[in-house]
Amino acid sequence: VLKQSGIIINQKDENSYYVVSSQVYQPINNNVEGDYSNAAFIASLNYLEGDVKIEGLNKESFQGDKKYIELFEQLNNGYTTCDIKNCIDLGPILFCFASLKHGGCFTGVNRLRIKESDRIGDIKEELQKFNIEVIEEEDKVIINNKHIQKPNIILNGKNDHRIVMALSIMLSKFGGEIEGIEVIAKLEIPKISLTTYILAQTSKDNLNKSVTRLCGPKVNGVG
Repeated sequence: VLKQSGIIINQKDENSYYVVSSQVYQPINNNVEGDYSNAAFIASLNYLEGDVKIEGLNKESFQGDKKYIELFEQLNNGYTTCDIKNCIDLGPILFCFASLKHGGCFTGVNRLRIKESDRIGDIKEELQKFNIEVIEEEDKVIINNKHIQKPNIILNGKNDHRIVMALSIMLSKFGGEIEGIEVIAKLEIPKISLTTYILAQTSKDNLNKSVTRLCGPKVNGVG
């Protein structure tokens, strides 16, 4: 986009870029491509008896979270090991997706501990409510779902929109309740974090409540 606007950036090596000073931006008309990071939550429903079509994604995008397309296929086909170092925001949805499929091993996870929440410890706590074994190591998370079951207590969104959305995927299968869903509605740009995605599974009034019930086991036509 910067190049199209007349801005030159030279890459010196893998981690170094040089920007010439005093450059002048040129106005352009362009479309802002869709966000693969958020699309992953909706796309996961296609592997869970859903029927979803997502538009606005650039197939040639450089977004790291585009990796979800490949990782969903791998996890859907069987137990696998995934390196998510370069697509770290996919962590919560991948952990939940693996929990609903064949389990999985995830490496390169360290940065998840310093996001809006501890996305390893917090998602582990919530997945344990489904009787899922989550083994937490220094830079690795292992998901074992052999004894998965419907939770009998309310889930907690941990004041983190990605955890709320990932847990809602779990509940699309089992049904249940999430406390703290309003974290999505309170974001400055709620559409970016898929308020409409949650509205597809619950009522608008419930977005302003601390606890929202999501119904399972089947979600169709969300998107």
